[in-house]
Amino acid sequence: MTLVKIIICFVVELVSSAIGDLVQGVYYENTRTDEEKATDDILMTNWEERIFLSHGALLAKSCQGAMQLAKHDPQVQEMAFQYGKHMSLAHKVSSFS
Repeated sequence: MTLVKIIICFVVELVSSAIGDLVQGVYYENTRTDEEKATDDILMTNWEERIFLSHGALLAKSCQGAMQLAKHDPQVQEMAFQYGKHMSLAHKVSSFS
């Protein structure tokens, strides 16, 4: 197997895991109890995890995959992942107003 095929397999795995995260995040949002929905007492880490799973995983992992396809080193790939994650969180926060 050539290096290109291996890299493409890793990117397909990233996107597949992002789709799994998306499904898990939507499930979490739909299974919250009425008490959880009624209170503002949600921890920031819980909010961030839920938003990341339901909205940000695909963007973050797509950014990481793009850097992987461009053959950047793991540090740049991680920075791209964090960029995508923070962009999705910022977009969600800006949609509140």
